[in-house]
Order: sequence, then C-alpha cells, then structure tokens
Amino acid sequence: MNLDNEAYIDTDWLTVKNYEFKILVMIACLAENHLAFRGKLKDMCGFLGVGNTTSNTSKIKEAIAALEAKGDIKTLVEGYTWTLTLSVKAERKDKIKRIKNAYIQAIQSYEPADREDSVAWENILKVLVYLCADKREVKRYDEIAKALSMTEKTAKRAVKALINIEFNDLSVKRKLAWFKNNEGDFKVIGNKYEVGFKFE
Repeated sequence: MNLDNEAYIDTDWLTVKNYEFKILVMIACLAENHLAFRGKLKDMCGFLGVGNTTSNTSKIKEAIAALEAKGDIKTLVEGYTWTLTLSVKAERKDKIKRIKNAYIQAIQSYEPADREDSVAWENILKVLVYLCADKREVKRYDEIAKALSMTEKTAKRAVKALINIEFNDLSVKRKLAWFKNNEGDFKVIGNKYEVGFKFE
C-alpha cells in the first residue's frame, strides 16, 4: 500500500458489516492507481488485522460473496489466488471521502495506553469518515453510534482514539458544546469537532 495515495471511501460503506467494510477499504487503498487486490486469503487476513484461521477466512469469504451479490466488487479466483476490484457502482464519486492511506495505516497500528480503550480499527476509520462527512456543528455520541450501527461506548472509544493518534498531517480535536437555558444554567448538548486535513 502506497502511503502517499488516498483511498476513496464511500459513506454508504459506513453501515455495512465490519468484514465487508474492511475488504472495501483494502481494495480502495489500491484503487487510486487502478490496482486490484491480488493475493491469498492469508494475505487478506494480514491487511484486515485478523489471524489466519479457518473461522476468519470463512468470514472473509462470506463478506466477499455478500459484496459481490450487492454489486460492490468483482472477484476472480484462480486456485488459491483471489483478485478483488471495486465495481463501477462502488467507485461512484457522489458520496466519496478521500482518506490518505497513511491515516488508515496509523489507525490500524494504534494501540491505546489503556486496554479498556481498545477499539477495532474499522470503527475508528468509520468515525473519522463520518466526522468528515457530517457537516452539523454539534454531534452527540449516541447520534454517531446510531448512524454507524455501533454502540455508544464504541463511538466514544473511536473518538478518543482519533484524538490520541499521532497523524503526520491530520488533526482531530473535540470540545464540549454548551447551551444556556432560560434559568441561566449551562447544559452540555454534545461535542464540536475539528478535523484538519492537509492534502498535498
């Protein structure tokens, strides 16, 4: 994966099952150079961050079959070698967010200081894409969770991870949003996020 390139991630992908999302991202990381994923199931396991086990390869096969059935990818299997490409449908640009491959690798490599803050890399990436796509000034954790079909706890952990990850040229900041009621009391109504990208 060329870290200087960008993956074109469709916001419609944010609600698909995790294995399907990870496979779409894997192909998208190569798609900018008109490349396809070509390799064995164990190679896919490496990118997806899962062990090369029978259970995981079965989940990968199921996810690939589901994506192909929906028309999102095209597959070719020759012996043990798989070739996966995005279909024209999945390459449409109307809901695309560009995310640098370097950011995706940083997310995949992130390990929190406290194991209780652990969160799967695909959930961190989903939240990042969501924050870039949703133009509302204030967002609540429960809204993020609902939009991405994840628990509120997972959404909180993903946001915390994004703030803690040291990206080369990306900054994710969060601050509380307050509301002053008629009695003069302040109430937290959510968070404001600043995601600063610097595309070359």
